[in-house]
Amino acid sequence: MVIPGIFEETTEQAAQEIVLIGNLATKIQLDIADGLMVDGKTFLDLSFLFDLQIKAEIQLHLMVQKPESFLIALPPVIKDVCAQAEAFMYNPICMESYNDVLKAKNIRVGLSFNPQTPFEDFEDCIKQCDYVQFMTINPGAQGRPFLMESLDKIARFKEKYPNVRLQVDGGISTETMRMVVKAGADDVVVGSQIFRSSNPAQTYQDFVLQFENARTNFFHSRKSS
Repeated sequence: MVIPGIFEETTEQAAQEIVLIGNLATKIQLDIADGLMVDGKTFLDLSFLFDLQIKAEIQLHLMVQKPESFLIALPPVIKDVCAQAEAFMYNPICMESYNDVLKAKNIRVGLSFNPQTPFEDFEDCIKQCDYVQFMTINPGAQGRPFLMESLDKIARFKEKYPNVRLQVDGGISTETMRMVVKAGADDVVVGSQIFRSSNPAQTYQDFVLQFENARTNFFHSRKSS
C-alpha cells in the first residue's frame, strides 16, 4: 500500500492536504512532532480531525516524547497509531499502557524505529504490535535523502518477522520504492514527492501503480529463482 504522508506546521496546511487526497487514498499518515523527539515540529492539536469528512483512514505517527498524552480523545477517523520506539526506550511500562489503551479503542498499534535504533532490542514490543515502521531518512522534515543502509535493516527484519507488516517512511521515489519492496517492505509512506508535485492526486495514483508493479515483479522473481 502507498500511504501519503503529511508533515506540516499548521492544522490549516494539514487539513488542505488531507482533503486533497482523502477520497483517493485508503490511508493517510499524519505526522505529529513535538520538536523534542526529532528536530522538526508540527501542530499538536488534533481536534480539527473531528470535523473532516473523508473516505481515507488516518494513521497517526507520533514523533513525540510522551505519546500516551495523545491517546485520551482520539478522533474516530484515526484507525492506526504509530509511536517512536525511542519514546519507550527507558520506560517499558509506558509501552504496555500505550498498547493497552489503543487495543481497548480498537485502534491498530504501530511502532516506528529511527534509522540508528536496532529493532532487535524491542522483541517483546514488536510481538504486541499490528505493524512496524522503519524511518528510512533522518526524521524531522520531509524531502531528506533516503538512507541506503536501511535496506539491510528491512531485509533482516522480514527474515526474523515474516508475518509482521512492515512499512517504511522517508525518501521514497520511483527508484527507492523498488529497492524497499525487494528488501521486504509491505507498505511505503510517500510525503513530499506527492504533496510538493504540481498534481498531488495524479502523483499519488502514479505511485500506486509503481508500487503494484514493483510488488508484482518482486513476487515473479521469487517464483523463478
